[in-house]
Amino acid sequence: MHVPGYVNPLHLIEFFFFSKKKKKLLYSIFLHSYYHTSKMPPNKPYNKKKFVDRREAKSQDIKRALTHRARLRKNYFKLLEKEGLQENRRPEDNQNDSNDEDETRKDRPRPQKKGINFEERAKIVKQRKEEKRRQKLQRVQEKLTTIETKSKERALRKEQFKKTTTKGQPLMGPRINNLLDKIKKDMDN
Repeated sequence: MHVPGYVNPLHLIEFFFFSKKKKKLLYSIFLHSYYHTSKMPPNKPYNKKKFVDRREAKSQDIKRALTHRARLRKNYFKLLEKEGLQENRRPEDNQNDSNDEDETRKDRPRPQKKGINFEERAKIVKQRKEEKRRQKLQRVQEKLTTIETKSKERALRKEQFKKTTTKGQPLMGPRINNLLDKIKKDMDN
């Protein structure tokens, strides 16, 4: 009897004495029998399109978990009903204390919340949008100013680097100053 995935050790010993062609053939047969055995239960047909997309599998798992939780919750409440208990029942000792607290709560007048009408809500939304727009404009202006200042600095550096001696050699003073400035910036950061 052949069991998929099982290899007899005696066959492995014999395997070393086979030619290369026979080894390849046996290996391919072994792989085929190993990978093509059905791991699905016999009563369910194999579904080729199952889990083509990983999102489908994830959504199916979530649905399964939700139904399982709902079933557990339902069974729990049924069990409580059978035993004659309620879900949020408190012990007898704490009932008197809680009644006193409830009475004091009822005596206090609650501040009633006024419902915001549509116009006020629209006004609030408009103010928020306006604030966001102002902040965005401010950020853009800051970026533009930083870009402008950096470009001016770059132009000045470029002009300084272009300076040469009478013989055509570049001046080293501005280059050394530039390196010193970079080092100072790194030290500050």
